[in-house]
Amino acid sequence: MALLNRPYPARFHIISGPFHCPTQTGRRAAKGESPSTMDFHKWTEHLWNIYFSSDQDEQAAALASLAEDCSIIGTGTVELYDSAQAFIDAFGKEMSMRGGFPFQRKDYWCQQRLLGEEAALTYGGIHIFWEDPAGVVTIDMDTRFSIVFQRIDGQWR
Repeated sequence: MALLNRPYPARFHIISGPFHCPTQTGRRAAKGESPSTMDFHKWTEHLWNIYFSSDQDEQAAALASLAEDCSIIGTGTVELYDSAQAFIDAFGKEMSMRGGFPFQRKDYWCQQRLLGEEAALTYGGIHIFWEDPAGVVTIDMDTRFSIVFQRIDGQWR
């Protein structure tokens, strides 16, 4: 897997293979599995949980599941990433800034829409809040998201 060979920020250590999408019955999806059996809603919620956590191993596995040429658009005006590596670099800086303190979330909702046999879309909303220990930086915002999952070489990413 090419993504695993790229340099990660020092805080990330890839310890396992790609992050796997669950099926609607909760088992791991098999290579080439039909999107109609996949639970992209659960996958999306799990990705959010990982993003909000401070578990480096889970974060690294999730980052390894990104397609190399993905596009990621965040909520800030400068949060535009045209590759997995660009996002990984920025995520490493953000995690350093957070200092290991996890974000909190509430009011999460998500919908799933199949876009054929090779792609699926999830979209939804979430309320994010966090305050650094010194009380200097506070985050309290509602945001929307959309994620397109695509099957690449038989693997969902």
